[in-house]
Amino acid sequence: MKVKLNHWSSKPDLKVLDPTFHGTGIRGVESKRREQWPQYYVDRIYFGTGKYKPEVGLGQYKYTIEVNSDDLYNMAKDPKEFAAKSVDQQKVFNVTKMEKLIKRAGYLGAFNPEHPVVAIFKPIRVLPPKK
Repeated sequence: MKVKLNHWSSKPDLKVLDPTFHGTGIRGVESKRREQWPQYYVDRIYFGTGKYKPEVGLGQYKYTIEVNSDDLYNMAKDPKEFAAKSVDQQKVFNVTKMEKLIKRAGYLGAFNPEHPVVAIFKPIRVLPPKK
């Protein structure tokens, strides 16, 4: 099944969105996770699902992609049990480590159905934006 996702940018002429540019828009808690666990941190591009309401400060250009839902890992269902493999010696779960395992397993991205956002871990072509 195909899933439609949207990303907002201030740039009107993008053809490919690249996770290595992560953090050039709105800075979030990920910058702290990147500093805390650089060995696990995975660059990403955030896309909203149909229920997502864009945050203040996001760009005005809306880029859309369609991806196969099988290429996105459901972190809540966790069928490959990556969460169990992401617990440290103190028995503390590390979502950053889980994301690294998901990317290594070959998934395009990951999501939690409780949140209207999908993290894409690989460069991806986009359709021309809508304003």
